Amino acid sequence: METAGAGRDTSVVRFQELLATQRQLSAERDNLRLLLDVTNAIVSKLDLAELVDAISMSLERAIPHEFTALALYEKDSGDLVVHAVADKSGDGQRYVGKRFTGSAADEAFTPRRTLVFGEGDVTGRFADTAAAMHESRIRSVCAVPLVVGDRGLGTLTVGSREPPWYVSSCSASPAR
Repeated sequence: METAGAGRDTSVVRFQELLATQRQLSAERDNLRLLLDVTNAIVSKLDLAELVDAISMSLERAIPHEFTALALYEKDSGDLVVHAVADKSGDGQRYVGKRFTGSAADEAFTPRRTLVFGEGDVTGRFADTAAAMHESRIRSVCAVPLVVGDRGLGTLTVGSREPPWYVSSCSASPAR
């Protein structure tokens, strides 16, 4: 015969499991809503600058940031070239058209993995290619490769003035 205390313990455990499941489902729902918003932005914008602004606004709910850059891969040169920038606190537009070999975006693009970098990377090893972010006082960066099938298209890079909080917000896989 089960005691009343043991029954309560089982109920508490079951309740905690249900709460954990609810939190997980809520997080998945929020991620799917964000994906839908970004997808809608992609299909409704023809201008890359407008597209990056729309993506940046959609991402803001999940990943607060100050800087977003879209770099596309040029097969002929093998370089990533910045095509659009959304910079809340500076003039990131002047970097459109620049090639950034050896950048955070380049490091994420090559292995097709989302990577997170801290302030030491932005001001140190990527100092030459992260000038726009450094000017905007960016302290952390999340670079996401954009992939269709097995073909790499480019990267979407977001930067924040906060320390590397992206670890929990950025996915470990490329955007497909």
